[in-house]
Amino acid sequence: KETGVFKVFLNDINCEAIQLAKRNSEINSVSDRCVFSNDEANHFLAANRKEGNLFDIIDVDPFGTPSPFLEDAVKTIRRDGVISLTATDTAVLCGLHPHVALRKYYGRSLHSEYCHEVGLRLLFGALAFSAARYDRGMKPLFCHSTRHYLRIYAKISYGAEEGDRALDDIGYISHCEKCNWRAASKTPEQECGICGGRPTYGGPLWIGRVFDREFVREMKATAAQMNFRKYFKMLETADIEADGPPTYYLISMICDRLQINTPPIERVIDTLKEKGFYASRTTINSRAIRTDASSETVNDTLANLSKK
Repeated sequence: KETGVFKVFLNDINCEAIQLAKRNSEINSVSDRCVFSNDEANHFLAANRKEGNLFDIIDVDPFGTPSPFLEDAVKTIRRDGVISLTATDTAVLCGLHPHVALRKYYGRSLHSEYCHEVGLRLLFGALAFSAARYDRGMKPLFCHSTRHYLRIYAKISYGAEEGDRALDDIGYISHCEKCNWRAASKTPEQECGICGGRPTYGGPLWIGRVFDREFVREMKATAAQMNFRKYFKMLETADIEADGPPTYYLISMICDRLQINTPPIERVIDTLKEKGFYASRTTINSRAIRTDASSETVNDTLANLSKK
């Protein structure tokens, strides 16, 4: 009710969920702005589209995968509207079932220390593929991994050129399990850039930026205006890491592998910056850092800091 939204359509196939939504709207004195329906999501979207109702924001929040609803969401969003997706099938997106990910999200998942980012990038990639199929483009705005689910927000633009432009940021993330090397590229790498081993890969998926700095700063301003303090730190980190490279390093896991003490994350970040590398925290994992330093450099930095 703080946003001033004129009308909200709430739909769920579960009638009990709709009854709870109605009760919640009454408690918050916004029932006059809500339209409730008990329908299958794709049928609900298609029926509104047939009536000429296109939405500014479509939030797809199912149990499990949102993949069955992507195409109808893309077809029912207004020009420059926002689609948000929630996925709770994290075992699929985070690499335990890569072939299932390929079926549902058009790309293989990758079991690694940064598996949650790979999952988010698979979601963005699947949405980009669905949008391009209907001559529409997709631009990531924000994403996060929280508890048992992954969530993304993206702006949908109209036009075949917009679709082509989005697909330019589709690629693969290659990963070497022997030395922790990783690389984002248009095609899977056939050889590790450090040890020469044969890497595994995730994708095709989104390899472009996953945070839009202007959007994040608007969120920060709104959070400050509404005094949503619990979101300040996450948004501040997203602002900083918006220009960072794909993937992150989970410091505690690397130190366990090297059998060394784990140094403070801020010291690791400061040391890498002093060496001329990009380094920041990441909203996706509070114990990880995002950096363009190689895995060798990260290992050496951690080893040196653990001795101090």
